[in-house]
Amino acid sequence: MRTPGDLARHTLLQVSGVTRGDWSAWLSAAGQPKKRAEGSRLTFDLAMMAVQATVDGLGVCIGRSTYVEEDLRAGRLVAPFDLRLKSDLGFYLVTPHELADSPKVQAFRSWLMDSVDSGAET
Repeated sequence: MRTPGDLARHTLLQVSGVTRGDWSAWLSAAGQPKKRAEGSRLTFDLAMMAVQATVDGLGVCIGRSTYVEEDLRAGRLVAPFDLRLKSDLGFYLVTPHELADSPKVQAFRSWLMDSVDSGAET
């Protein structure tokens, strides 16, 4: 696959729900017709299922880079294009209100934030 136009010959894989418009947004940013996202495609409920289907050769997946970093490093997947889009979506730590200030939750929250901060530097 050399150009985004080559996607017309492939099955597009995506995850349903909040990210269902990812292909349309990416294709638009790549200068491709959004209608291409309506072609041959498979939709999955979970990101890990879409990624595994891609590893298995069922199509070309779109999704969050954080979900595929290890597969990219290991060579199970390749990123055919350099175009990356920023997202407003995020991850949230949630807990019952009465446990929010417990030592265990505070320790986990601190560890999580330290991990995110150190990961952003690499």
